[in-house]
Formats: sequence, structure tokens, C-alpha cells
Amino acid sequence: MNLKNFWTGEWLSLWEIQKEKDNNFSLKGNVKANTYYYEEGNIQFNMNKEISETLNANPNEEGLAKEIIQSIENIENNVIYEIFKLA
Repeated sequence: MNLKNFWTGEWLSLWEIQKEKDNNFSLKGNVKANTYYYEEGNIQFNMNKEISETLNANPNEEGLAKEIIQSIENIENNVIYEIFKLA
């Protein structure tokens, strides 16, 4: 929220990881973003993006957790980049 610059928004993402076989895991997610700009008019941007990818991850818990976190971070950074490209 940045009220002095007349905009607000929200970001919501939900992720699910499932073991497939061997060291392969499916990572599925949904990212929703909503922004609202209201200086001298009203402009609203809504995005809902489904994401799916396969991870070949280290089977130990620490390695898997790091792979999942890094993948989600990369995906969400790419989504942010897509939003700014549209603006």
C-alpha cells in the first residue's frame, strides 16, 4: 500500500509440491495479483496465473526445501517482471 502515491494492491500465491518418482517432484502454484491506482481516475489490474513445473531435487529434506524455495522465488520474480512489462 502506498497511499501518498495513490496506489494499493495485494499479492496471493498458493503452492503445492508432490513427489512423482525418484528425485522428481511436481511444483504447482497459483499467483494472484491485484493493483489499484486511483489518482485522477481509477485503474485496476488483476492477474491470475497458474504455474506448473518439475523439480529434480536432492531427496534429503534440507536440499529439497532449498530447491522448492529457490524455484518459488524465481517464478514469483518472473511474474513481477511480467507485470512491470505490461505497465
